[in-house]
Amino acid sequence: MKKLFLILSICWLQNTVAQDNIESSKNLNNSEKLKYLPKGVQNFINKKYPNDSILKAGYKKNLWVKTYEVHYNEWIIEFDEEGNWIKNYTPDGTATLESLPNEIKKVIQKNYPKQKIVKLEQKDDNLYIYLDNNKNLLFKVK
Repeated sequence: MKKLFLILSICWLQNTVAQDNIESSKNLNNSEKLKYLPKGVQNFINKKYPNDSILKAGYKKNLWVKTYEVHYNEWIIEFDEEGNWIKNYTPDGTATLESLPNEIKKVIQKNYPKQKIVKLEQKDDNLYIYLDNNKNLLFKVK
């Protein structure tokens, strides 16, 4: 019983300490949304996605880790506390092939023409593609 109480207390503490400011950036323009993010985040976004409209941006902090997120219409880009890129991913829901390299588009269209992409996640040089038939694909990208 004491262990259960301890576990529940830790979970409660983690949730009460968790915070973010992502929602508060919704009504700002792109440069204002990026203004308070680390320089690494700003440089990455300005170099890779200079013309894309940012929905919201900010940080998420739980008990031990602070990460930064930049939200677009169909994907989210996550960065570590120093502003280094961690991953791109789509939130739950169907994604599109539009932002994928042409070689990967062709493979998916040829081998899985009826499947929808449920989630995309890019980490390091790996692109993980989750399809709606519970098939998971892994591609090496540069």
